[in-house]
Amino acid sequence: MSKLFFGLVFMLYLIGTNPLTSLGHEAVAPLKLNAPIEREISEKQTHIYSLELQAKQIPSLRLKKNGVDLAITVSLPDGKPLFALDSPHGSYGEAQTTFLAPQTGIYRVELHPLSLNKANGHYALRLDSFLSESEYVTAHLAELGRLWGAVKFFHPHLAYKNIDWDDALIKAIPEVKAARNPQEFKQALGRLLQKLDDPLTRVLVAPDVEPSFPTQETSETTPALYRTVNENLIVNLPALADLFQKRTLTAEHRTAIAAEIAKSKGVILDCRFSPVPNPQNLQYSFPEIIKSIIPLFVKGEIPLGTIRCRSYEGYPPQVGTGFEGYGASFTTKESGTVMGKAEKPLPVTVLIDGQTPDIFPVLSGLQATGAKILEVGTKMGESENSSHSFLLMDGIWANVRISERVTPSGSLNFQPEGFLPAQESSDETIVAFAQKALNQTPPQSALPTASPLPPARNLKDRAYETMTFPDENYRLLALFRFWNATNYFFPYKHLVESPWKTVLTEFIPRFMANQNQIEYQRTLAELSTRLQDSHSVVYPMKALDDHLGEFAPELILRRAGGKVLIEAIKDPQIGQTTGIEPGDLVLAVDGVPVEVKFATPLKPRAASTPQAAYWNEHFNLLRGTKDSRVRLKLAGKNGQTREVELVRTTPASQAMVPQPRQTPVFQVLPSGYGYLDLDRLTRDEVEPARTAIMETSGLILDLRGYPHINYTELSSWLSRKKGVPFAQISRPLQTGLFFSDEFYQVDTPGLTYFQKTPNRTDRIYQGKVVVLINENAISAAEHLCLFLEAATDVTFIGSPTSGADGNVTNLVVPGGIVMMFSGMEVRHGDGRQLQRVGIQPHIKVEPTPEGIRAGRDEVLEAAVKHLDSLLKKQRK
Repeated sequence: MSKLFFGLVFMLYLIGTNPLTSLGHEAVAPLKLNAPIEREISEKQTHIYSLELQAKQIPSLRLKKNGVDLAITVSLPDGKPLFALDSPHGSYGEAQTTFLAPQTGIYRVELHPLSLNKANGHYALRLDSFLSESEYVTAHLAELGRLWGAVKFFHPHLAYKNIDWDDALIKAIPEVKAARNPQEFKQALGRLLQKLDDPLTRVLVAPDVEPSFPTQETSETTPALYRTVNENLIVNLPALADLFQKRTLTAEHRTAIAAEIAKSKGVILDCRFSPVPNPQNLQYSFPEIIKSIIPLFVKGEIPLGTIRCRSYEGYPPQVGTGFEGYGASFTTKESGTVMGKAEKPLPVTVLIDGQTPDIFPVLSGLQATGAKILEVGTKMGESENSSHSFLLMDGIWANVRISERVTPSGSLNFQPEGFLPAQESSDETIVAFAQKALNQTPPQSALPTASPLPPARNLKDRAYETMTFPDENYRLLALFRFWNATNYFFPYKHLVESPWKTVLTEFIPRFMANQNQIEYQRTLAELSTRLQDSHSVVYPMKALDDHLGEFAPELILRRAGGKVLIEAIKDPQIGQTTGIEPGDLVLAVDGVPVEVKFATPLKPRAASTPQAAYWNEHFNLLRGTKDSRVRLKLAGKNGQTREVELVRTTPASQAMVPQPRQTPVFQVLPSGYGYLDLDRLTRDEVEPARTAIMETSGLILDLRGYPHINYTELSSWLSRKKGVPFAQISRPLQTGLFFSDEFYQVDTPGLTYFQKTPNRTDRIYQGKVVVLINENAISAAEHLCLFLEAATDVTFIGSPTSGADGNVTNLVVPGGIVMMFSGMEVRHGDGRQLQRVGIQPHIKVEPTPEGIRAGRDEVLEAAVKHLDSLLKKQRK
């Protein structure tokens, strides 16, 4: 024999033994980083790719499908399968597959069609990137956190069953971290959901969006619509639904069935779908056809079953009572009815099987009137309409129950009366089974006694106060609680600069890396800043506060003209011993320029606007431990710089809080204009203040602070414009009835309403109104501004307000730490944005160093000047 012959034999041997080559398949093509392969594939083809990996490498494969659904199988270098994704995912779209390579070598990636929309489909496959192990684990944990949160808020069982959902997460975290391929990840998520003991809530490799039916040849013989056995009428409901779907169900058909019912002793509704070719075509027509048949053999009104789901108006606060408008409840959808027209009701039996569409409302309604429901072969599951399917990474789907069925009696316990196994389900046996049940059913029984629905449990989260430094799993619990609560219930999520999904992946490794209590608390504080909401406050943070120090010298700082300056000195001795004067510019603290200090705050705190951020940081700029020294670099009125050293002697919460203004709370100024300090005015002082200023030609309302009153105390005499919307409010509204996939949700659904200026008959103030504002005005102060701008012709003077309105709510995380955030969205009455903008002054005026040194209130002076100008024009 020739050398050529032996060479060919040896090559065939190598082909047959190489795990990356298989006779009858496409030739192997290598996958290279960022080198996409676009191909066409037909029904019986298998495309094979090689992927060279080092041990512990984590490739990310991206598959874009166009008209073809593809299965992916990945095999180890020795040919043994590693995992397979072989359930339907749809013929279009992009999917990601990741896994950790357990060994070095060349892996085999196979693609073959699951379904084609036409003769050939197209796809693009690329090796997108290599993930680090930290990125891989983080991605898995993020999916776990999102799934856990969806179940926490929307699965009905958690509202009344004793299920420790925190514990389920704590046990799932190590398993998810250990997952190294899609199959292991799926198993870890599956064990999490098993805690619910709910067959409808489960992990899938693909969603159950289209029921799987046995394929059968379509018969040319039209199935009988009905037949009579022993004087009992058996109605073929799928056949009727087929005619209804094709629009060939005539009045003659209905008349004939009615005539047969009139001659029968009982009715058997055959709703089995297993023998029906292409039954998926009848999913929508079937419920309608059965409701149209029922009136022919029942009498009177039949209430149908319905569903209930969990609903929320805002996030219920976990600590204290909070805003009383926020709360959780069950929403029960209004049930329908069917009106029976039969003069003589008949006993009824309904046959169902595993393929019968979920017609629970009708079945439970019939059952309540005495009908018997019998299952044949395989049991009918609940409709996927009762659940929501979440697409997770690696082509994994999770079904989460979002509603539960309620019978007409008010019970959750709907069960068929009988079951016939598949091995006993010949037609003769089934008919006998149905007739036996039929004969035991009285024509009309009283409705069952309503069994009470399970009462809701106390859903307050545990604070785990004794965990001064929670372990890694409980730190992730803290993150998942905060992220999910704000994902569903933070009304300003659309204004946050970072996509909310990325905040979760950013903070997972950060919480995992915490080494002590101080780092944990700092990370919580930094997490809250991502909301960019001045209402987002985290407390108590004793470990962090003790570490940073809670003492400061008694100086009041503020920002004006882009500079930080000393507004006031609360301790006169400081000025005497150091020469510090109001109006001095602060250039550096302990050798660090103030702008650098502002950019890297000691204790991060969320801020809606730049002005709010600076206001926050004034409280941190000089803080430190008790009796420690702080060195300030200052610039005085002559422009010369100097350094002074001060001792931190007073708790910062006292040292740096501005003193109340010393002027009268209300008065008529020397200029003849009225003045009300709304930062100090109490309810008891409103009427005397009104009397004092009512005859003035101009009124100055000082809102540079937080008011003790609200708009109702002013509305009776300042509502010059009546019935005008002054605030548009949207309270987060989440319910399983229209549950939205939170993975990609941007806006939070809301219940929107308007507040309007009230219709008052009291004497209205007729003078010009000016309102003084600055960054100290937040929340209730800004809401009062909204009222004033709609109720009267107002001029705002000063600097922008903080930019955070809407009643707050809160959640609690391990360590007994409370995290607050705005619970509702508030806009101007005309819909303009307020959050992260603030009330903008018509005339911008800020204090200057010269004005502060002179003890002048330059904002108030500007208001008087403006009124003088207005009234002068008016007099002309």
